[in-house]
Amino acid sequence: MNLRKQIESFGKKFLIAIIRLFIRSKPKTLNSERINKILVVRQDERIGNMLLTTPALKVLRSEFKHARIDGLISKKFSRLWENLGFLDNIISFDKRSFLKNPLKLLQYIKKIRKIEYDLAIDLSSKDVVSLNGIMFTYLSGASIRLGYKRKNSLAFLNYEVDIDPNIQYEAGILAHILSPIVRLNKLPNLMFNPTMDELNWAENQLEEYSFINNKKPIVGVNLGARGEKQWGISKLIKVAERISTKSNILIFYGPEEMDDFERITIKSKNIRPVKLSSIGNVGSLISKCRLFVSNDTGLLHLASAVNVPTVAIFMVDNVGRFNPSGQKAFYPPPTVDELTEYILGII
Repeated sequence: MNLRKQIESFGKKFLIAIIRLFIRSKPKTLNSERINKILVVRQDERIGNMLLTTPALKVLRSEFKHARIDGLISKKFSRLWENLGFLDNIISFDKRSFLKNPLKLLQYIKKIRKIEYDLAIDLSSKDVVSLNGIMFTYLSGASIRLGYKRKNSLAFLNYEVDIDPNIQYEAGILAHILSPIVRLNKLPNLMFNPTMDELNWAENQLEEYSFINNKKPIVGVNLGARGEKQWGISKLIKVAERISTKSNILIFYGPEEMDDFERITIKSKNIRPVKLSSIGNVGSLISKCRLFVSNDTGLLHLASAVNVPTVAIFMVDNVGRFNPSGQKAFYPPPTVDELTEYILGII
């Protein structure tokens, strides 16, 4: 963890501890039959973390078919909860605009409280307390405020869920928060539903790439990953060039990979670069792939959410927690030859 992250983490913990001196929630009993309005809160600006909440949303909707269920989510990736059919309303939160105008934040909270939710759920994971998430859960004014039992969480929540050490996969960890109010049998897959406009955009892109009516399978290769999660851009491109003899390749990259990517000369005519644009367009293009190869990053989970088989490269041992369920993962990381051989054997 870099110094900025350490300072930020310490600051949040300190602020939560100070707030706890002034507020404390009394534990409450929970009666599911009296729940008609639900607010689900998740404040996160990472694609993978948001997609890992979608099985919990599906389980919640299946249990509360006739309830009003709203989602409070960061504006940056609110698209990830749209078009799923699980939420009645999405209340997006733009942290930057509220920092500029604190009065606007008070009006925002007042609008949420006016709905009079019966239940607010802090859908944050087991190891960290999201200050924004737990604060909005508390400030929603909901009768029951549900979330994981963590240090200082009782200041904000009045119904805490114990962590189950036997659950490893992150999507299951998040769904377990709902265990007091839903039946958790089989965990659903991650979900992302492209719109028709987004799917049409993807079709047009493939036509532009001359991949339409081409019998070769399309393989997506994602160059993105930060810090210790990065296997190596040059190695990923080497793999892409070697497997391009049997497939068409879409190389996905963002601003952080642009300089390194553009310095590399790509020899194969079957490789097309895809600069990241809107999350909906990217998801729709990934959905056209036969296979998606990626470091442990957000697009790995996006591929899983559109039902594309994945091959993941993990640089740290988080496979059990973050690799898409039932999909291939390499840890320790493979050599270029090993990864190439594996992909050629399955496409």
